[in-house]
Amino acid sequence: MLRNLKQLLSGKLDTALSDKLRDAGLITAILTELFAGTLAPQLSEEGQKKCAPYLRELKHYIDHHLERPLKLEDLEKRCHMSKYRICHEFSAVFGLPPIKYLNKKRMEAAENLLLSTEKKVHEIAQDIGFENTNHFIHLFKKEYGATPQAYREAHHT
Repeated sequence: MLRNLKQLLSGKLDTALSDKLRDAGLITAILTELFAGTLAPQLSEEGQKKCAPYLRELKHYIDHHLERPLKLEDLEKRCHMSKYRICHEFSAVFGLPPIKYLNKKRMEAAENLLLSTEKKVHEIAQDIGFENTNHFIHLFKKEYGATPQAYREAHHT
């Protein structure tokens, strides 16, 4: 939400249709996040009751260690259960298997770094846990429809 607010506030006072559409999109994103935030405590309390403690711990670990390499075999050892069970239960609760969830969180972190720093793409890739910059670029383009550099250029004002 903070990124959207910054973009909105840094916008020009032009009356071009493209600027108005961009601003409307940013306002919609901000309002959506605000309303989702007011409902989140109610939804999370219900979800917490159905979520096994190991899944909450695993999600917390992933959320706070994006830069570390992670394989399903690591999760098996960490949770003392099969990777198939972990993937099935994690997906049921959080909507994605653990590795896809990790990559989604990494892409969100990369987007934030692209828009808030002047770091080079390969530095950002390393910061968020990708040893292979080409793999990072491929996943970013798949998620956002543009390479990291093109995305940065399109969103800088």
